[in-house]
Amino acid sequence: MDEFAKMDIFFVIASIGFVVMTIAMLIIGIALHKLVRKLRAIANDAKEISEDAKDVAGELRDDIVHARSAISGLISFFSKKKKGSVRKRGSK
Repeated sequence: MDEFAKMDIFFVIASIGFVVMTIAMLIIGIALHKLVRKLRAIANDAKEISEDAKDVAGELRDDIVHARSAISGLISFFSKKKKGSVRKRGSK
């Protein structure tokens, strides 16, 4: 074979390889783009869920403080000893 035929065969094979690699890179790039988009959506959902959890935790903390004060009020109401109000039997 002469040199020009060998060069033509090389350039045809190299061109086909370049086109195949370009198509493969485009497919990988599209797949990565979709993956990143899904990961962003998951991260945004996780952020919203954590904000909701913080709100619920704050409400729960407020409810616990309110319940604690109500229970301590009930305990103090029932445990108070009435000083000086105990009357002897028979005297009015």
